[in-house]
Amino acid sequence: MHRKIFKNANIFDGVHEDVFKDFSFAVDVKTGKITEIAQEISPAADDEVIDVNHKFVAPGLINAHTHIASDPNESDGGIYEITETTLLALRNLEGLLKSGCTYIRECGGRFRLDVPIKKLVKEGKFRKSPSILTSGRAITMTGGEGDYPFGGDIADSPDEMRKKSKS
Repeated sequence: MHRKIFKNANIFDGVHEDVFKDFSFAVDVKTGKITEIAQEISPAADDEVIDVNHKFVAPGLINAHTHIASDPNESDGGIYEITETTLLALRNLEGLLKSGCTYIRECGGRFRLDVPIKKLVKEGKFRKSPSILTSGRAITMTGGEGDYPFGGDIADSPDEMRKKSKS
């Protein structure tokens, strides 16, 4: 199989104002890229055809401010050890992907988990994740938003900030 052809899709491409109703699109299986969008696409013998039954298709969303290692149900983000926090981060990434986010910008994470997790994603060892722009651990002032156990690095002066940003 070299393509998957999705038919009967309502496509919003983010460029045109109108939705393309009952269109088809072809995806190259090897690259994952859309190669063709048309009213109808004639499949080759080795293509897989999938009827999406008039569901909507749109470009992936970008979440520009995430904290994947924080629990959104806890006011302090949840104070967990590294193993629980890692599991939480992986579940949060899976949830982001399921909600349509295909790219995130991490804005400071506990234990600097975003960096090794991005490596796992890039190596194909964890596939239930959007692409990640990492930041490492947050830097905060004493009493600031990230001043709690397993939170951010504390920096209370320009010199401390410069030191923390290099580590």
